Amino acid sequence: MAESSTTIELRRNIVCHRFTDSMIVLDLVHRRWFNLNALETAVIDCLDTPRRYPELIVKLARMSKIGLKFDEVNLQSVFRRLTQDYGLINISGILEGGGVMDEKKYIQNPDVNIREEDDEGALLFNPDTDRVQLVNRTGLEIWMFLSESRSVKEIVTRLSETFSEVSESEVTDHVEGFLKQMIDSGFIGEIGGIGEQKP
Repeated sequence: MAESSTTIELRRNIVCHRFTDSMIVLDLVHRRWFNLNALETAVIDCLDTPRRYPELIVKLARMSKIGLKFDEVNLQSVFRRLTQDYGLINISGILEGGGVMDEKKYIQNPDVNIREEDDEGALLFNPDTDRVQLVNRTGLEIWMFLSESRSVKEIVTRLSETFSEVSESEVTDHVEGFLKQMIDSGFIGEIGGIGEQKP
């Protein structure tokens, strides 16, 4: 079955502090924290190791016998928050009930320093790798747009408004090439997400 191939895992560089029925999670990479509710906390508790979707459901079902209530709709909503909104977990594959992987989201590395160079673009410096990257005006616009997590589609839509004379397929090719280069060199990161359930 498709859902058996789904793997769910906690992202690296996450620190968790557990309370009785909630949790505070610190994302060290993006320097932000989240206060999780009981169901979100239970999901994180179950991810001490990467788990396949059915394993996670079984663990959560056992917890429900001691007072944790959940259903498939609530769980899909929790996965969306933990992946898309908080960026705390990664999900790969197809979820039970028809939930599927959405386009990956991309976000700028918050540790990177930027120096704009007039009309030429900007210099980016990654202190983690001591790498310097020169980006043109288009690359700078993408970089600035990724101050929040965005999908390829969102980036393409934004650039297509600016460069209306360029076809959408050309813009998409450019964006995908730029993202690959910037991810490989550590200037941009990926955040996984899940989409809406299919009818």
